[in-house]
Amino acid sequence: MGEEARTAEATAVQAGPEVFISYHRVTHLAQAEALHQALTARGVAAFKDDRSLRASGHWMEQLGAALGTCRRFVVLLGPRGLERWVGAETSIVLNRHFGAQTAAGRPQIVPVRMPGAPDMATLPFLGLLQGVDWAGDGRPPAALLEALARPLDADSAEGQSPPAEAMLPPEECPWVGLASFQKAQARRFFGRERDVLAALNRIGRAPDSSVLALVEGTRGPAGPVGSAVPYRRWLHIVGGSGAGKSSLMRAGLLPLIEQGALSARTGLDDWIVTEPMLPGIEPLVALAEVLAPVLGERSLDLLEKLRSGPPETLRLWLRDALGRRDAGVLLVVDQFEELFTLSPAESRARFDLLLHEALAVPDGPLHLVSTCRSDYQHRLADDLPRLAGLLNTLTSLYTLTPMGRAGLAQAITAPARLGRLEVAPALVQALLDDADADPAAALPLVQHAMETLWHRRPAGARTLTLADYDTLGRLGGILATEADRLLDSLGDARHASHKGALELLSALAHFHPEGRHTRQSLGWEQACRQAGQGFDAEAQARGQRLIDALAGQRSEPAAQHARLRLLTVSGSAADAHSGDTRRVNLIHEALLRCRPGEANRPYWPRLVEYLNAHKDRDLLRQNLRQEAESWPGQGVLARWLDGPNRKQLQRYKAVQFLATKAEQTYLRAARKPAWARTVVATGLAGWILSLVGPVPLDAARALVASDAVQDMVMSYRWRDQPPLVPQVVVLPPGEFDYGCKSGRDVPEGVECNDNEAWRHVDLRRMAEPCTAIGKFEVTQAQYDYFVWQRRQSAGAGQNVPSYPALPPDVNFWRWRNGDIPVVNVSYPDAVAYTQWLSTVTGQTWRLPTEEEWEYAARAPGRPGSHEAAYWWGPDSPKERPGETPRANCDGCDARFQGRIAPAGSYAPNPFGLHDTAGSAWEWTSSLYTKDNRPAAPEAEASDGGRGLRGGSWDDYAENLRASIRGNGHPLNWDSRIGFRVCRASPIF
Repeated sequence: MGEEARTAEATAVQAGPEVFISYHRVTHLAQAEALHQALTARGVAAFKDDRSLRASGHWMEQLGAALGTCRRFVVLLGPRGLERWVGAETSIVLNRHFGAQTAAGRPQIVPVRMPGAPDMATLPFLGLLQGVDWAGDGRPPAALLEALARPLDADSAEGQSPPAEAMLPPEECPWVGLASFQKAQARRFFGRERDVLAALNRIGRAPDSSVLALVEGTRGPAGPVGSAVPYRRWLHIVGGSGAGKSSLMRAGLLPLIEQGALSARTGLDDWIVTEPMLPGIEPLVALAEVLAPVLGERSLDLLEKLRSGPPETLRLWLRDALGRRDAGVLLVVDQFEELFTLSPAESRARFDLLLHEALAVPDGPLHLVSTCRSDYQHRLADDLPRLAGLLNTLTSLYTLTPMGRAGLAQAITAPARLGRLEVAPALVQALLDDADADPAAALPLVQHAMETLWHRRPAGARTLTLADYDTLGRLGGILATEADRLLDSLGDARHASHKGALELLSALAHFHPEGRHTRQSLGWEQACRQAGQGFDAEAQARGQRLIDALAGQRSEPAAQHARLRLLTVSGSAADAHSGDTRRVNLIHEALLRCRPGEANRPYWPRLVEYLNAHKDRDLLRQNLRQEAESWPGQGVLARWLDGPNRKQLQRYKAVQFLATKAEQTYLRAARKPAWARTVVATGLAGWILSLVGPVPLDAARALVASDAVQDMVMSYRWRDQPPLVPQVVVLPPGEFDYGCKSGRDVPEGVECNDNEAWRHVDLRRMAEPCTAIGKFEVTQAQYDYFVWQRRQSAGAGQNVPSYPALPPDVNFWRWRNGDIPVVNVSYPDAVAYTQWLSTVTGQTWRLPTEEEWEYAARAPGRPGSHEAAYWWGPDSPKERPGETPRANCDGCDARFQGRIAPAGSYAPNPFGLHDTAGSAWEWTSSLYTKDNRPAAPEAEASDGGRGLRGGSWDDYAENLRASIRGNGHPLNWDSRIGFRVCRASPIF
C-alpha cells in the first residue's frame, strides 16, 4: 500500500473506525495484516496501528481516539494473553463496553483464539463473548469476516449470546449460593464488571494516568516513569459484610491478572500470584504457606526465617528466590480483618514489620491485594502502624459498595443463560424488591435463593417461577429452611453430630452484643476437635466427617435432604514441604445476620440463638490466648502463688477443643500449682479442724480466713520483704474543665446530672497539690502488707486493723489474690494506709481530691487524650468482638464479668494510669457536695459523705464516665470500693 492509500485509509477511520485490531506484533503481525487487508477489501474501515496512524508526534492521541470511537474491537489472543499493548487496549474497550449508558454506545468485542491462547473460561469477560478460532495460517476465517462485515445494530452490540463452550453442563447449577465466587467460576461472575476494571486500574501507575502512555514508557516499577507517576503496590478493597469483596478479588481480579492484565500498568509481564491467604491465628504460617510453593521453596524453611530473621527477611528472601527472573509477586490476603480479630499482637507486629519492609522498597517485586471489612478498617492505624504508613503513598483504597438493582438483575439472569434456563420476569422483580430490604447481604441471599430454586425445580423444568419462590419462603425464609434441613439431617438435638455442628458453627463466629456478629476461621485440627468434641483420634475423625457434611461432601441420601453448604475449607493437607494449611470458615456472614431494623429476627434463628446462649466463649478464647502468651514470662514463685485457680481454669473447658498447642501447654502447666494450692489449703484446714474438732463448713472457712491464720500466711509470704510501696506516675500540674459538659461528657442537648456541674479548675493554685499519683489502685497485696505489719508491731491493748474481705467470685482456697485492687475498705481505713505509707517512706501521702482525681483520669492535653466522656474518647467501654476490652464493668469484658479484674488488665490513660474507669470506686479526700463545688473549710472535718470516683466492676458502662460522682458514707465498706494514693511531697 502506497503513501496516498495510507493517508486515505487514515482519513477514513479518523471519525471512528468500524473495527479496531489489537494484536501482539511479535507473534501475530502477519495475521493482523491479513485480517486488515481482508476487511479493507470488503469496504470495512479497519484500524491497524502501522497502517492507520499518521506520522506525527501525536500518534498516541490518534491511537486513543481510535480505541474510544471504534464500534467493533477484535483482539487476537495467543500465548501472551493480555500482556502489554493488548491488555492496555482491551482495558480501554472493556471500560467503554461496561460503562456505556445505551446499547448504541457499547462496542462489540470479538475475541479471536489463536494457537496457544488461554482457556477462555478463565477470562471473566472475554470468555462470555462470541469468539472465533483461527489456526493462524492463511486467510482469516470466513465466519470472522462475515461477522465483521455485517451491519452492527443496537441489539447485537448490547447482548451477545454466550459461546457454546461457555455453556454449563445440564447437571451444573449456574449460581454459586452463599459461597464466594472462585477463579474457576469467573465466567459466572456477573454484575461487578465495572468494579473489577476500576479496581484493577488502581494497581501500578496512578488511575488517572493514560494506560497507553504507561505501556510506552514503563520498564517496571522502578522505571523512568516512576518519579513522575505515583506507583501503587497495594490494592486494599474495603466494604461491608456481604458486599462481595472476596468474589471480586477471586473471580474478577485474579483471573485477569494471571492472563497479563497488570502488564500495562506495572511494566512487568511475568507475574507470580499466590493463593488467597487467611491470616488466622498464625499469620506468619499462613504467609509462608502461600508464598513458598509459588517460588519452589519449602514453607517450613521460609517460616523459620520469617520468625527469627531481621526486618528485611521477606524482601531479601524474595530477591534470592527470584534470582534473575524479572517478575512481580502478588500476595493475596483475604479477610484482612483477621489480623485484628484473631492474630496475637506479637505475630501481628512481626507481619506488619516484614510486609512493610518488602513493600516499601522502590524496586522490590512484592505487590499486595487485600480485602477487609469496612467496620475494621479503623484498626489498621493502631494494630498495623507500619503498613498504615503506606496508605497515603503506596496504597490504592477501593471501596466496594453493595450491588445495585441492575447488577443484581444481571447476577440473576446472565447465569441462567449459561444454564439454558429462563427466569420469569415476575421472579426477577420479586427478588430485587426483597433484596432492597438488606442491600449489604443482597448478593449472597439472591445467589442462595436461585441455587435453591434450581435444585427444587420440577424435573425437566427450564423456567424458574415466582410461585416456586413463594412456596419456598422467599429470600429470608429460604435460608432458614435450608439450614435447618441440613442440621436436622444430622440427627435430632440430642445427637452428637447435631451438637457438634452447632458447637463448630458458633466457634466460627465472633459474638457482638448488638447482633453484628462476624465470622472467624479455624485451623483444620481445631475445627475437627471442636466438631468431634474430643482430642482422641476417634473424635477427630468424627469431626472430619461432620465438616465434610457441612461443607457439601455428603452422601446421596443426606444430599436429598439439604443442598446448602454451611462451611468452606481452604488450603491443603500437610506434605513433605509444608504443614497443614487447611482452614475452615463459615460460608457467609449472612448465616449470622439479622434482618435490618429487626434485631430479634436473624436469617438463621437456630444458629444465632445458640451463639447468644454461649456468648462468653469468644472472650474466653481471647483471655486464654493472652494468659498463654504471658505465662512463659512469669517466675516460678509467681506461678505457684498467684497463678490461676482451679475455678478459673475450669472456665476454659468450654473452649478446650479450640485451644492451640501453646494454649494447651499453658493449661496443663497451670493445673499443677492450682492443685497444689488446693491441697495445701485443704491440709491446713484439716490440721486446724483436728485441733478444734468437727465444725460446719462455713465455720471452717471463717476459721481459715481469720486474722490469726492470715497472720501465719502473711508472715511466710512477707518475711524479709521491704514495704510494698505503690508505683506512681508524675502528675504535672495543670488546668482543665472539671465536671460534666454537654457535648463532651454527654451528647449535645442531653443534660448532665445535677451533681456534676462543671467549672474551670487550675490545680497549680493548690497549696500542696499531688505531684504523683498511684499508677494502679492499691492492690490486695499492698494493703495486706500494711495490715500484717501493723498487726506485728502493735502493742498490747492497741487497736489493730483486720484483713479486708475478698471480693465476690475470688477463690477462697487461693488465699488472697495479691494482684487485684483491694476492696472492702472504709474511708478511715484508706486514710490509715496513707498515714502508714507516709511514716515508712518519709514522704507525704494522702488521698487525692475529686478535682485531682478527675484531672488525672482525663489526662487533659496529653497526646492520645480526648475531650470526651472517657479518656480514650466518646465510645462506650462495652465489649466489642475483636477489640481489646477497655475496662472492668458490667458488660465490658466477659473475662471478668461479675468480678474484679487484676490491676493493670487494661491499657493505661495518657498519664500512664490504669483502671481509672471501672474496677473499683475510689475514695477521695473531698467532702461530697450536691453542687460539685468545694465544701467549706469548717465542714471538711465532718463525718459527711466522701466523694467516690471511677465506677466499678459491678456498674454499667455509663457510670464509668470521668465526671460521674458517688457519695460514700465514710464508715461503709463495700466489695466495689477501693482507693488510689496521691503523693504530695516533692519528687526525690
